[in-house]
Amino acid sequence: MADYIFKTILDPSPEQIGLIVKPLKQYNESKIGPYSLERVAICAYDQADKLIGGIYGWIAWGWLYIDDLWVDESMRHQGVGSKLLSACEEFAIQRHIQNARVNTGSFQAPDFYKKNGYEIFAQLDIVAGDGSAQIDYFMRKKLEKSTQE
Repeated sequence: MADYIFKTILDPSPEQIGLIVKPLKQYNESKIGPYSLERVAICAYDQADKLIGGIYGWIAWGWLYIDDLWVDESMRHQGVGSKLLSACEEFAIQRHIQNARVNTGSFQAPDFYKKNGYEIFAQLDIVAGDGSAQIDYFMRKKLEKSTQE
């Protein structure tokens, strides 16, 4: 008979997640040294100070990880998303980061990221909430210093 039991926690609190993450980070750091995660958000506003778009990500392990990029529907196809993406990449380059990655669904923006220099390096078949078959694309880009400096 086992000396332990399993408990499933739905919607765990930050404190509960920390109980798992903290010892794992300690173990990792004992093997590879300390590491940090720098979060970044860049927002775009119109003349009336209304949020029209934003990008959120973090820098870790020598990579820029793009988590979310959103542009208000009324402002799409006007370059706002590309400018947000470029600003986030420039932020990373200033910190000597040479690579960026993002994952995006087939129903989201793989063509947008391809247009901005990202390439697919992996993909997974997924099932969306409506039951439809979709693809989750994992994309990367080699970051280079801007020629506009």
